[in-house]
Amino acid sequence: MGLLDGKKGLIMGVANEYSLAWGIAQALHREGATLGFTYVGEALERRVRPLAESSNAPLIEPCDVGSDEQIDALMSRVRDIYGHLDILIHAIAFADRNELSGSYLKTSREGFLTAMEISVYSLTAVVKGAAELLADGASVVTLTYHASRQVVPNYNVMGVAKAALEASVRYLAADLGRVIFGSMQSVQGQSVRWLQAALQASANSTASLPNVPRCVAMSPRRMWARLPSGCVAIWQAASQVMLCMSTPGHTSSGWPTPTFNAKAVSGKEHTAP
Repeated sequence: MGLLDGKKGLIMGVANEYSLAWGIAQALHREGATLGFTYVGEALERRVRPLAESSNAPLIEPCDVGSDEQIDALMSRVRDIYGHLDILIHAIAFADRNELSGSYLKTSREGFLTAMEISVYSLTAVVKGAAELLADGASVVTLTYHASRQVVPNYNVMGVAKAALEASVRYLAADLGRVIFGSMQSVQGQSVRWLQAALQASANSTASLPNVPRCVAMSPRRMWARLPSGCVAIWQAASQVMLCMSTPGHTSSGWPTPTFNAKAVSGKEHTAP
């Protein structure tokens, strides 16, 4: 008997086998959850489909979160195949590469709006589309990063986006009190993809990330191989924390790793009197 036997989940944001979202999916699948996956475009489908099929996913669908029509189509498929959702994992973020180096002051209007739409509004759009499918006590979890509260060189507009994402979690929790929302905040590094972005600007950028090799312009596979074991442990720990957060009736106490700040959010505790 697995912890999540009989539970239905949707994973949005897997890019490849090195994605934090894929580690999360593996942890959920090991505990018995039936999972569905989304992808954007043919290139990502070629990466995501084999992973999804390896977990016997009955739902593998395209979804560009910049399109309400595609979100609606996805949720229609979820309704047809699952009937409801117990778990929704939002691991989606995007900013133009040019916005992730140099000074935040140089952020372009277009780059700012793109980052906010894909990295922030997408959570609201997806939850809105899934609202009628979310079972009582369902878990909705997204990923954030401590750059939402502290300046991290080169993270730039994504730090602002993560701050907005955390605020969105609080407001969504207030609107949907029957659903448990949570955000997982990585203290040391959210993913290999973030490490690549943070390291691309200059050799000096490694000063804030001791023991991390310079991996600019490397493929994800080569970069993963060169990461110190601590970064791999972060990826594994994140998967376990997300498993706890995705379990119906979970609480934020007693989670076993200090690497992450993870918290279940209720609307009541964040609503002004």
